[in-house]
Amino acid sequence: MRSFTLALILACLCSVARADQLELREGKTLEGQLLAAGPTRLLFEEASRQFRFVQRADVVGFRDGERAVALPEGDRDPSGWVVLAKGGARALRGGREVELSVSGSSDQLVLFEEDVLKTGPYGKLHFELAGGGLVHAWGDARLVLRRGIPSLQTGTMRLHQLDGRAMAQIPAGRIEVIKGKLEAVHLGERPRLRCLAGRGLVRGHVGYRLDLPRNHSVDLSPEQGDAPATLSSSNTNAWALQLQIGRRRVAIQRGERVILLGAPSAAPAEPQTPEPREEPLPPPSELARIVTAESSFALTRSGESRRVEPAEAQGMELLAEDRLQSDQGAVELAFPRMRVRLAKQSQGRVTTTRGVPFALLAGEAQVETPASASLALPGGELGLLRGTATLAKRAGELRLGVQSGTAGARLGDLVRAELLAPAELRVNEL
Repeated sequence: MRSFTLALILACLCSVARADQLELREGKTLEGQLLAAGPTRLLFEEASRQFRFVQRADVVGFRDGERAVALPEGDRDPSGWVVLAKGGARALRGGREVELSVSGSSDQLVLFEEDVLKTGPYGKLHFELAGGGLVHAWGDARLVLRRGIPSLQTGTMRLHQLDGRAMAQIPAGRIEVIKGKLEAVHLGERPRLRCLAGRGLVRGHVGYRLDLPRNHSVDLSPEQGDAPATLSSSNTNAWALQLQIGRRRVAIQRGERVILLGAPSAAPAEPQTPEPREEPLPPPSELARIVTAESSFALTRSGESRRVEPAEAQGMELLAEDRLQSDQGAVELAFPRMRVRLAKQSQGRVTTTRGVPFALLAGEAQVETPASASLALPGGELGLLRGTATLAKRAGELRLGVQSGTAGARLGDLVRAELLAPAELRVNEL
């Protein structure tokens, strides 16, 4: 019995002594097991069971147990490792099929560049990426790993990143999640993208950028032959999605579909003698009109300002870029989707931005909509769904109050909030 126990202890000591060691350029030494070595990157499992990617150029020495040996050579870099594999999840690698497993060999645990990952109809696969981020795949998913980024071809993929950002590819372009969760479902010609937490971002192959807030969805159809790329905002979205095409910004209201007829050129040079262009505006009745005015106010149109009396104001049509400065009474405006009450001593402007027809410049305004509407704010935007909200911009503070319905606010790159009535948000200017 003693000899058996002693042999077991010696075997354990020998296994510890045979631990791999990586000597790094920074003077640090890692102990554990080398799982995979590629042309530029290694995957190392430390003794604490932590996985770590190491650049081959940062390694100055390698020991296999007590011997100093050369690093193994590999033709593909490791790109991730399996966290969970069920239902026959597998990888197509170099013409052969490998069943993925957490408890199997390193060949079954490590994922490599150009691996084709398949879950099957009932399987699940969770894996960590070299660049950070956790990927869940299921629903007969098929993904390809390229440059450390998963590319979804079919099925469902969920991308998690709680600190920083993670990226993936879908047929329409590149998607990113920032401190949250992003789900892509590709079961037909129109893949759906849904942001479950944090913030999502889409950079389309045809040159657009789309911001996707939490609990918002969009259907993305890539350009195929003569068919242009399209974006469709879900009917369940609380407020407008922000689409940027070149230097232009467009608000996509819920239920709306945008057809992208061409990719914008990058910063085109202005010709020395540009051709005059006429930019047709919608008819004035489609922009706004004044319902009532409690007192006279200032109207600035085409650079000229004049006073408008209450009797003249009723029913007056407003044109694009008209500016209003209320005096001792409020001015009520009617838009196709909403009504705006500009409080006394306040300033506002009628805009040409689709889906965001009015901008509060200073003072206070109340907006009411039976459907969905958006207003521009100093440095941001407010989206409102079936309700009433109050906006106030005074003395270095922006205040948003929601009396009914649901609202979403975007203020620069720092503040994004969802408000369910009754609610109030106060933001100090930075």
